[in-house]
Amino acid sequence: MNKEECKRQHLDHVQGVITRMAGNSFQIKGFCMAMATILGALYAANFRCE
Repeated sequence: MNKEECKRQHLDHVQGVITRMAGNSFQIKGFCMAMATILGALYAANFRCE
């Protein structure tokens, strides 16, 4: 492998890591939004003014 091929391979690995991190971030944000919605609904159901 020459220097340019090594550099290209390294950049491909870095790009793969960034892509995986972006996907994981999206999933975590979706999970957090779902949990916040559920907790808000439970709070509203338990503390209604009567």
